[in-house]
Amino acid sequence: MILKGQEAIDYAEANSRSLNKYNDPTEDAREDVTPYEARLIASEDPNLIWLDAPDCEMRVSISDNQTTESYHATSLRAAAISYASNYDCGEHDGWVAAIATDEADPDYQLCFRFSAKSDDVIFGDDAEWLSAWQEQ
Repeated sequence: MILKGQEAIDYAEANSRSLNKYNDPTEDAREDVTPYEARLIASEDPNLIWLDAPDCEMRVSISDNQTTESYHATSLRAAAISYASNYDCGEHDGWVAAIATDEADPDYQLCFRFSAKSDDVIFGDDAEWLSAWQEQ
């Protein structure tokens, strides 16, 4: 499955993969593009960046009670880490709680929290945490 643009960059970061770049008028096609390089290229034209992800990937929805985003990932945990690392905390300086759900199997969920001030991601999968998250 071919991922392009920011979705490809998110996947590459979450799964420690390099990316590819299509040729353009100024440069030939390239392989082994780092996520950092890809972000710079994508800021000009996101359609130049791509990655071939295995078809066994899952589609994951992540909701934080304000927004819901969708990711391709190898696992709920990988999607959660990608979400947390790309989250725009703005003025928020506390913990953000969210839930990752396998879109093909909505009963398969993983609750997680992450700090707006650090790279810490804490995972939980017990019913009590899920219930508390849904009451937010």
